[in-house]
Amino acid sequence: MLPNDNPVKAKLDEFFAERAVRKFIIERPKAPFMVGYQLQRKTREVQQQILQALVNEYVESFKFNSFLTSQDITDINLDPSYPNPAGLNQNQLIRLSLGQPRHLRLIFPSAQDWIVKIEKRKTVNQYTLVPFSKQNVGRVFYNLKVNKIIARNHLDKIYPLKKYLYHIPGQPEELNDDNYIVVAERLNLPPAPFNATLFKKWVEGENMEVLPEYQEILTQIIQVITFAGLFDNNETNVYKLANGQIAFIDTERPAIGGGEENESFFQRDLKTFYENTLAGLSSLNDLLK
Repeated sequence: MLPNDNPVKAKLDEFFAERAVRKFIIERPKAPFMVGYQLQRKTREVQQQILQALVNEYVESFKFNSFLTSQDITDINLDPSYPNPAGLNQNQLIRLSLGQPRHLRLIFPSAQDWIVKIEKRKTVNQYTLVPFSKQNVGRVFYNLKVNKIIARNHLDKIYPLKKYLYHIPGQPEELNDDNYIVVAERLNLPPAPFNATLFKKWVEGENMEVLPEYQEILTQIIQVITFAGLFDNNETNVYKLANGQIAFIDTERPAIGGGEENESFFQRDLKTFYENTLAGLSSLNDLLK
């Protein structure tokens, strides 16, 4: 759990004390919002409260994804009088006003070394919600596995990233994305395209022979992937830091999970674990090409 002395803890307590924020983050729709004009709009007053709470008063920056496609965005004309205290662009405003975002990433000005990851909902398709998703909270579980193998095998070339769970005040104690959010250490990372070029230098030739100076670090990376079953190791998830260490910044569990109310969610069967591991090694191979 997030330590009480972590600078994000007090900010999150304050953040979730706001009525508009609690309504925006916690309330779950009975079914996913449909795209285009069928999306349900919030009232102008609530929209304004949300924007002010998310941007002006608490958060330095945020980003989010939703189920709206680029075509959905261009098909909607936003009312020019829509309140925009933060100077957001039209795409961001539309995504905020027409549907609860699927992912929120928040950074507080007074705690810029940490990033808050919030998952709003999971769906099998556009119409069916998955209850009690654990895809977001799973990030902490799999990060613990990464740090466990780092400590056990003395993997000095892998960075032990810090990730914690934060329990949303007033929510039930059951471990799922409705009740908990993730607070992760925020690193100073190079741009993803440049990061990708760093790994290309590790191998040479058509057979992708590993250069001697990179054999140890690659061996340690493979140990992490095969122990934790990390399935997606591309240039946006695996970074080489300025100190030479490797950081696995996204330890998300693959696919959409939910339904269980206990820890059995994390006890994956061997077949699934091996499939994830093979996918992770394949993505690493693509990163090295």
